[in-house]
Amino acid sequence: MKEKLFQKIMWLAQKMGSQIHLRSMRDAFITLIPFLVLSGMMILFNNVVIAPDGFLSSLIASGRLADWQTVGDKVVNGTMNILGVLIGILFSFNLARNRQYSNPLMPALVTVACLFVLMPVALPFMPVSGGSAVMVTGAAAYSLLGTSGTFVALMCGALATELFVWISKSTQLQIRLEGNVPPAVTQSFNTLFAVMITILLFATGSYLITTLTGHEFHEAINVLIQAPLLGLTTSLPGFLLLDIINNALFSLGINPGGITGAVLDPPLLVAMQQNMDAWAAGRA
Repeated sequence: MKEKLFQKIMWLAQKMGSQIHLRSMRDAFITLIPFLVLSGMMILFNNVVIAPDGFLSSLIASGRLADWQTVGDKVVNGTMNILGVLIGILFSFNLARNRQYSNPLMPALVTVACLFVLMPVALPFMPVSGGSAVMVTGAAAYSLLGTSGTFVALMCGALATELFVWISKSTQLQIRLEGNVPPAVTQSFNTLFAVMITILLFATGSYLITTLTGHEFHEAINVLIQAPLLGLTTSLPGFLLLDIINNALFSLGINPGGITGAVLDPPLLVAMQQNMDAWAAGRA
């Protein structure tokens, strides 16, 4: 009985660990570890070591400390605050490579384009001087590019990559160039229609979702997927259940990182960002 149970669990773990989307997602998160470590260090340094009201304020002027925090803020902007975009690029790249696509960089670029296609045309921004929010066009919010946009980035990476690779395989949609043409030019023209069709489909889909539901794509994903998963992984019963599953896999000699990590990392990153934002704002 125990032998059969162990074999079934091993079979399920191997299936999940080798699933192409979960494997690509896992590799994307592992690649981003240096960015997450650097971001965490700078957040700690900014809000503890050189905080204007911290222990250094008796030695250094608060204004000088606040000025120094700009360096850390810029680092966070280039790491944690664009984490969704980075995850989308790496997930798409790994997925295309696992699909044995010849140029995995092209689907990754298409994913970035589709991510910005899904962005709202106008966004509310708070003026520095305070007051009510002002609608601004021609700008992208870090709230949509960072950890809060992780789910959208993963969905966009999966759909854009699969669609692009599938369209690229059609010989009827490839432009063949004769003669002594550089490989980069040939490759670019071969994917011309695949790029155009993929981005146009995303733009059309985003327009239809906004028109039919009255919500932008990011809002719809947050309500339907992100918020429920966030509640599951951050509630005490849910977290205990997930911890039990991880330890059960460990007890069988299976590393759960490659199995449950790809599913659990996105909501935990969102929760971590919410905690850091609350801490920086002086909230609980």
